[in-house]
Amino acid sequence: MAYLNRGNARLQQGDLEGAIADYNEAIRLNPDWVIPYSNRKEIAPHPNTSIEILKQLARDDDWKVRLEVAKNPNTPKAILSALAQDSNKAVREAANKRLAGQ
Repeated sequence: MAYLNRGNARLQQGDLEGAIADYNEAIRLNPDWVIPYSNRKEIAPHPNTSIEILKQLARDDDWKVRLEVAKNPNTPKAILSALAQDSNKAVREAANKRLAGQ
């Protein structure tokens, strides 16, 4: 719970790298706890999310997180190209739309 709370506080302060690290640690300690997984989708669309975090989140198990990465206007084309091959139709469509410049 401590890592989740600290991750939430870091997210509110704009410390996205710290937030994702705390959410990842909360997941490592309790892989069945769904809240830290879902909180990562709050980081994916943020305009200040680093390329490194976008790369990590583009491989997330949760398709909703990958969808938010595909929608992020700062996601590089290389990541979008990978997401255009995603197993989830909504993720593929969002990535292809961004690649097409829409």
